[in-house]
Amino acid sequence: MIADPSNRPPVPGEPGATPVLPQRLRAVAELVPAGAVVVDVGAGHGLLCLWLLARGRVPRCIATERDRVAGARLVDRDKVSGLEVRFGDGLRVLGREECPEVLVISGLGARSMLRILEEAGERLSRLRRIVLQPQTEAGRLRRWIAGRGLTTVDERMTLDRGRFYVTIAAERRPAARPVSHPALSFDELMEAGPCLVRSADPLVREYWQRVATRLDRVLERATVGTGRARAVRHRALARRVLTALDSGC
Repeated sequence: MIADPSNRPPVPGEPGATPVLPQRLRAVAELVPAGAVVVDVGAGHGLLCLWLLARGRVPRCIATERDRVAGARLVDRDKVSGLEVRFGDGLRVLGREECPEVLVISGLGARSMLRILEEAGERLSRLRRIVLQPQTEAGRLRRWIAGRGLTTVDERMTLDRGRFYVTIAAERRPAARPVSHPALSFDELMEAGPCLVRSADPLVREYWQRVATRLDRVLERATVGTGRARAVRHRALARRVLTALDSGC
């Protein structure tokens, strides 16, 4: 019997297909408001945009990459309904009057993300939400958010293939409560994440326990110097965060 090609399952990237998202990108997707127009900067293969469109979560996605080599697999996906593929740096790919509601940046270090955010200029004030998943220095991003009159409205901790990821959602609206904690200083709270500390998510405790254990091992063999001093400070932070988590504050 010859198989009916119309009955074959859709292939990810084709119209109607729903790609399988890794856990880290699922956390990003969960923080994208339904019905919003999204721009995904540094979209890679475009999986996040394809998933959001296939699920009917959003009507339109703009997937961007800096060059055609990095976004080679995006080219053919430009035919997917609701998906627009653009090549360029950051939000420079947008027209002057274009203003998506949600900006997503994932897979970059905090410093690269901050460059993109700073270069966005007044566009930031017109965004409904920013969703960030940094590879490094999440605390640096949180300080930037707090210093720009934005409010961190949600955070997620995800464990994907043995690595922890933090996803941060921020909006330009008054904070429901001051950015403070009875057991942690402002700087400590920026490193730990105000929403994560109050989330009661066991994965958050697991992360900081792993940090403390790893630093215990490092300090067992570390010699005197700036590296050891940095490890001592970070271990102390991990222990204070664990104490705060255990207190349920």
